[in-house]
Amino acid sequence: MIYFLEHILDNETVNAPNNGLEGGCAASYCIFRAGYDVEEALKECTCCIIPKHYHKMCTGQQGNKRSIKCRDIREYLRNNVLYNYLQSERGKEQESYRKFVLSVTEAESKLKKAVVSKSNIMGPNIKQYYKILDKMGVFRNAWFGNFNGNQARILMTQTEKFNELDAAKDHPRIQHLLTALQKLGSLQNYTAAKYLTEQQIEDLKVGVADYFQHMATNLGDTNVTPKAHFLNHLEEFAAMFKTIGLLSEQAIEAIHALVNSLYPRASFMKKADRDGWIMKYIWRLGSLHDMTKAI
Repeated sequence: MIYFLEHILDNETVNAPNNGLEGGCAASYCIFRAGYDVEEALKECTCCIIPKHYHKMCTGQQGNKRSIKCRDIREYLRNNVLYNYLQSERGKEQESYRKFVLSVTEAESKLKKAVVSKSNIMGPNIKQYYKILDKMGVFRNAWFGNFNGNQARILMTQTEKFNELDAAKDHPRIQHLLTALQKLGSLQNYTAAKYLTEQQIEDLKVGVADYFQHMATNLGDTNVTPKAHFLNHLEEFAAMFKTIGLLSEQAIEAIHALVNSLYPRASFMKKADRDGWIMKYIWRLGSLHDMTKAI
């Protein structure tokens, strides 16, 4: 449905009457005559001796009425209300899809929490693991893997506490995971909000290579998130800017949120031109802000 509506809007076919063509309904613009397969039944008007027929999709909101009149439909289409109707329908479909994705995400979260709650009775290893997380101050909602930045920092800088795990002594893979966390903790020390010396940048390069070598040798079959790839560029960033911690993605994320909020305003533009319009709009906002600040 979204693809269909975007295709119509992008090609501006809703602005061009096609009643000179045969077939379809009596509307000045008919989606069927435009080449789309409309499976809806035709609806009769109540104003003509010989009733005229219309597709509900072609008449937009007018088609929702119990009885339709040709004059109302002509006025509706003359004011280009169909264009706005299609945009509204697209917005509803997008919102419906967003809610669906959100519901799936919430269901996955509930499933993970259910797995965690069941694991409470799985045995001494899990209980011992929970007790260590308690000592670290990592809250229970993060125990199934969705750690925030501060919790991840705690895990990487206090990894030695996991050596208390009996399972770590008996299973080499767990020990390899702990070693990987320790190496990440060492790299995390370079992300403080400060400038780095040339020696620190060189040590960082060695540390990154050591981490990847450890992963490839001992945990080569472990799946990692795409963000782990960023480690490849730590030394590059540090060499270029002499810092890592003074750089942040928060600024670009703030711009990202602003752009998303502006997209509905740009809906009157062609899809290919919307990004350009938004960039100009943000530039004007910045200019007005600077001018006002100066005054």
